[in-house]
Amino acid sequence: MHNTNCPRCGKSLEDKRASAKYCSNSCRVAACQERKGIKPLFDKSTNKTQPNKRRAHIANIIDRQDLKLQELQAKKNALIWDYQNTLNKLPEYRGKLIGFGTGLFLSRNEKPLVQLASIVGLTLVGALVDNTLQQTEQTKIQKLNFIAYQIKAIDSEILALEVSSRQNKAVLSTEPKREPKHAENENLPVIELPELIKVSKKSVELGRMTLADLNAQKFDTINLGSEYEFIGEPESNFYMVVHGQPGNGKSTWALNFAHYLSNNFGKVLYNSSEEGFSKSLQNKSKDMRSDYLFFSNLRTFDDLKKEIEKGRYRFIFIDSINDMKISPEELQQLRNKNKKSGFVGVLQATKGGNFKGSNDFAHDCDIKIRFENYVPIMEKNRYK
Repeated sequence: MHNTNCPRCGKSLEDKRASAKYCSNSCRVAACQERKGIKPLFDKSTNKTQPNKRRAHIANIIDRQDLKLQELQAKKNALIWDYQNTLNKLPEYRGKLIGFGTGLFLSRNEKPLVQLASIVGLTLVGALVDNTLQQTEQTKIQKLNFIAYQIKAIDSEILALEVSSRQNKAVLSTEPKREPKHAENENLPVIELPELIKVSKKSVELGRMTLADLNAQKFDTINLGSEYEFIGEPESNFYMVVHGQPGNGKSTWALNFAHYLSNNFGKVLYNSSEEGFSKSLQNKSKDMRSDYLFFSNLRTFDDLKKEIEKGRYRFIFIDSINDMKISPEELQQLRNKNKKSGFVGVLQATKGGNFKGSNDFAHDCDIKIRFENYVPIMEKNRYK
């Protein structure tokens, strides 16, 4: 009986002559080589090698760690300069001595009682000056101690990152550039890669649970650095609202926060509908370095929705919600569609200091920050 399929690749032989055994010469030659024990150079039945995704993932982590190390080193250098500058300005206690010498010199031709009164009076004035300087010194010493604490914390973070980066580079050197054939059938060792993100799998959502089950729940969280420690340790899909009067620094802070997230936790989209691709936006971002921070100037909800779906961003910044005329319901729709993404919305403020728009923005958000004179003031935080 004539075979209906090629015994080599399984392709149908219906359009071949009755005596055909293989679908093509390549299958016939490969079968002959197998019978003779010759390994074929090309084999249709095997998958082509692909770029090693694991290698790309490790390289991505190393790049992020190197960028973070540069950022930490720059902060450390600034703190060291501030420490040295403060140390050089510590006062010297010479008030009493100067007062005594001045009193003695000015009253050298006076009567003994007048001379004594002059010396005592000016010495007391010098003592008061010394007391004031001492209070100033205590304040500066407190500042020096705080700077030293910050430097120590940065040193610890730098050391941990350097160790992790060396480990990742050692792993990268052993990874092949291409995925090995039949990798799914090989028991390759699983190597835990140090991440900058604290990740734990969520439990299955239940209709109800006990107190013990609730306390045992694990959530995806991000461990923010010292600069943003006032936010706490939010879930990775947090929803933040930032508002304030014009010129108080809310957009500048939001952009810096987006830059930080992109260098540590993944792709970030910053939609600047108000400023657009302008010189002012360029000035704010000219000193930034990131391969994972992307900008857009979309003006409508539908355009933003399409871009988010296409880009698969880790965090989305909307500056501003008012300018795009996005409603709380539409923002909730974006969050429901992208449940693993974090959202930061910038809101304009009224003359009274409140933000413009529905109060639902404040009720729905996890974090609410108001800006006054470039100072962030926490008004709501579900994570602290």
